[in-house]
Amino acid sequence: MRNGQLVADQRRMQDQLEHRAFHDGLTGLPNRARFLQRLEESVTRPAPAHERAAVLFIDLDRFKPVNDSLGHDAGNELLIAVAQRLSAAVSADDIVGRLGGDEFVVLLDRVAGDEQATTVAERLVMALNEPFVVAGHQVAISCSIGIALAPRPFSNSAELVRRADQAMYRAKAGGRARWALYQAGHDTASVTRLQLEADLRTALQRDQLRLVYQPVYRAYDQSIVAAEALVRWEHPQHGAIPPSTLIPMAEESGLIVDLGRWVLRTAARAHALWRQAPRGATLLLAVNVSPSQLSHPAFAADLDRILGESGMPPSSLLLEVTENVVSLGEDLVTLMGGLRARGVRLALDDFGQGQTSLRHLRELPLDVLKIDKVFVDGLAGEEAHDRAIVRSVIGLAHELGLKVIAEGIETEEQLLLLREMRADLIQGYLLQRPTTPEQVALLLGGVPTPLEPRVPAGVRS
Repeated sequence: MRNGQLVADQRRMQDQLEHRAFHDGLTGLPNRARFLQRLEESVTRPAPAHERAAVLFIDLDRFKPVNDSLGHDAGNELLIAVAQRLSAAVSADDIVGRLGGDEFVVLLDRVAGDEQATTVAERLVMALNEPFVVAGHQVAISCSIGIALAPRPFSNSAELVRRADQAMYRAKAGGRARWALYQAGHDTASVTRLQLEADLRTALQRDQLRLVYQPVYRAYDQSIVAAEALVRWEHPQHGAIPPSTLIPMAEESGLIVDLGRWVLRTAARAHALWRQAPRGATLLLAVNVSPSQLSHPAFAADLDRILGESGMPPSSLLLEVTENVVSLGEDLVTLMGGLRARGVRLALDDFGQGQTSLRHLRELPLDVLKIDKVFVDGLAGEEAHDRAIVRSVIGLAHELGLKVIAEGIETEEQLLLLREMRADLIQGYLLQRPTTPEQVALLLGGVPTPLEPRVPAGVRS
């Protein structure tokens, strides 16, 4: 009896050791080794000609700001919840694994083609778009998914994961919260992207980026009241790199804090030029900041230093945050409140395109609400739906004591409608395209004195 119990204990211990060796300790999902083992078994198995295996490579968007602001334990709680949602969104025959960090993978063992795999990917994207409650905070994240399919038999399971990984980066570059299918050209694109990241670091070190400024006008008399700083990068080989590529790349490569610091310092120097103009003393400078910048421990100190060096009054700075800033949770109110206490003004950008609720509008210490261009585009169409939305948003903002900027105005009809709806401020190509700081000085009635070149500074880690 004693020998039998000993054998049973040894077998149970062996089972536990094997489980630990092949499963993620946090989520209980198959780990990298176990997933690759199961994938190898799947792709090398003989199967009908029409049947394929598919790997979905999942990377969480905006996980780092949540982890940084709420802490490591909250980050772990979120990863567990993500694992549960992913597992619930696939069939019992499919395998969900965790590779490490905020990277997950799914093996679809039997798919007939692209459409079946993309349907599952879409379901996973939607599942993770729903807000999570973590450590008592409501947080919003999303995911980017790369999909790679292979016929059976397929000899290299690791290659299939690599292809899905490449497709995931393509999805993330396209705007996040989406999926992308692997194509042969993704390998070249990946090399190009890695080189671009290195080139961006060099561009920051050598001061090769530039800022342009789009004026913001008072709606009723079209007098200039603000200028929004917009970063531009003219790459020597690839030409103009669009902001839709530049900003996510800076986020993912860890350069967003350095880029944001450069933008603030450069824009503050431009504002010093404008203050010399007859109508420049009261001009607002609008600068976009990301959740990663806002939650960085050095952000407030950097901001104080830049304002002090440039002599710019804090009340002349309008920081624009996008709706995904709600992913920082309730600590966001503290962060933003600290900025308001310094005299800095705050705007919520692109309202209507993210996950901000009316509750967030009431709770966040805001001064300005910017209506997304998508709704402005729909004002002049035959459908009246967007008109009702814009009218309601403007009314709500005014009830909350917020000023409203309508951006993306391109037609006279849009301008007239927004005036009739009592938008406070207007911005768009109809009024003025982004321009140089010297041209803004002219608009303010000043002399276009060129800015002195700045001595390039090394990028701080």
